[in-house]
Amino acid sequence: MNVHPTLVAASLIIGLSCASAPVVFMESSPGNAPAGALFPPAKAPLILAAVPSEDGGEEQRPSLLSLVEAYGAATDQHVLLTEGVRNKLAGTVCALHAGTVLPSHSVQSLTEHMLSSNGFFVRILRSEKPFTVEVVDSRGSFDLSGAFAIDPKAVLSDPDHSALIVSTVYTLKSGDSRMISQIMRSVSKGETATMVPLSENTINLIGPMPTVAAWLRTLSAMEQAAVRTVQEVGTPVEMVRARFPLAHASSEEAENHVRRLFSKANTRGGPAFIVVADERTNALLVYCSTEVLSAVEEAMALIDIGV
Repeated sequence: MNVHPTLVAASLIIGLSCASAPVVFMESSPGNAPAGALFPPAKAPLILAAVPSEDGGEEQRPSLLSLVEAYGAATDQHVLLTEGVRNKLAGTVCALHAGTVLPSHSVQSLTEHMLSSNGFFVRILRSEKPFTVEVVDSRGSFDLSGAFAIDPKAVLSDPDHSALIVSTVYTLKSGDSRMISQIMRSVSKGETATMVPLSENTINLIGPMPTVAAWLRTLSAMEQAAVRTVQEVGTPVEMVRARFPLAHASSEEAENHVRRLFSKANTRGGPAFIVVADERTNALLVYCSTEVLSAVEEAMALIDIGV
């Protein structure tokens, strides 16, 4: 049974570094324990499973089954492992047969969870019955041993926790998620965050909270500017000129990014949108409406960053 990721309402993550380190629940869901709060100890000892190590030997790791049984809470739901999930889990976390249904107490709550082990993440997606599990291979990406916050409002309300890795789903009011994701990825130079299209109008943003918060602000500002531009066709609009000195990005690079991000701002019959690269002073010159300018300012915070 396939469950669309946009059904996810909140998420938790279990950080796992090695067999001897404690496995800790981190929560950031509103109305529950505050982010970073430690959950009660495991109900049962973790069962260590021997798995191949990089040097060809064996190392002891907690198996997926022992993790969820040790830390799970009683619910009336089950977890179904599909054939694709079994293939990825075999020899990596533990060997579970396709179609295996874990007992109801294996699921901590009726929200999305992630169990981390050996570079793979087992995601339990919310559904009516049963739960469906998918595995995400994030090896080589970034450290996901911190807490997760799935609600965009929670990310924007407190975006200064740079050590906190968050995952959130943004729903576009218009536009193609794949195209916008490509543009946003090209704008942001950081390699510690990722933007994944989930459907035609939804994007999954994963990374440090400040980066995800900046992406959310830029996406929202871009959409608001596009809507206002369409609404204001034929209506007098206050136009402004602005100059953005650049400390890291080149003026040519910044001009290219801004043109791509705000291509809809030049709607025929709408307010003018002019952007010019001043190579002599390495600055970006913009002429646009005040509403579009606020969106450009948000975007420039992402474009002009050091690497």
